[in-house]
Amino acid sequence: MAIFAKDEIKFKEGTLVDWYNYDDDDKILQIGTNSTKPGSIDIKNGVTIKGDVVVGVDADPDLVVKMHTGATVTGDIYALTEKIPLPQVTVPIWFAFMPSKGDIKSSTTLTTSGKYSKIDLGNNEKLIIDGPVKIYVTGDVELGNSAEIQIVGTNPNASLTLYLGGQFEGKNGSNINNEFKIAERLKVYGLNSCDKIDFKNGSKFYGVIYAPNAHVEFDNSADAYGAVVSEEFEQKNSAIFNYDASLRNVTVNDDMVRFVVKNWKDE
Repeated sequence: MAIFAKDEIKFKEGTLVDWYNYDDDDKILQIGTNSTKPGSIDIKNGVTIKGDVVVGVDADPDLVVKMHTGATVTGDIYALTEKIPLPQVTVPIWFAFMPSKGDIKSSTTLTTSGKYSKIDLGNNEKLIIDGPVKIYVTGDVELGNSAEIQIVGTNPNASLTLYLGGQFEGKNGSNINNEFKIAERLKVYGLNSCDKIDFKNGSKFYGVIYAPNAHVEFDNSADAYGAVVSEEFEQKNSAIFNYDASLRNVTVNDDMVRFVVKNWKDE
């Protein structure tokens, strides 16, 4: 799924959902919800979704999906045959028992993993990720105007996995700057206590968000490249979401991946 929510999905006027990194034989892009409530997926005027829209098991798609004048879905709209499970995120044990290093309140560079109480960057400040770094933040992450978390492209091993215990707010012009522009280099996992992830105007996000209890929002003209799973999802005016279809290529060793037996054959 490009975008999947436990509950509501809202696309404001003029937004777009598209995809890239796909092969000709790939299954089409999908966005969807487990919800069966009327109007759970709200697609405003001028929105284009280049793929399928799916709704909760046995629901009436015409009731669950509210299509406004001028909205376009290029694929099909249909109900799931089984509910998609959204397991809660569990922090690795070694992270849970690690002592906190306190708050990050000013520009700095991280080359190793660590546990922190909060990230609070002021306007124009920068947190540089220069290595394969995992961060567990028990509280909030706040980025001031034009502040940045930067995954440096000059280090071929640089990546960021963020376990988020609180809320995430990136203010106007702020960014998690994934210089590789490869979504799998940035993974954001929202714990049970994470209920909001908000990217303000002008943000660009290359990554994956899995936050089953959070309201995830991309504000006006914010662009996202990757995939999102959340409790609720909202994309505001002129924002663009680009699904990276290569994220489907996973293994049993990847975080939050679930393999199930769909059928078998006796020989």
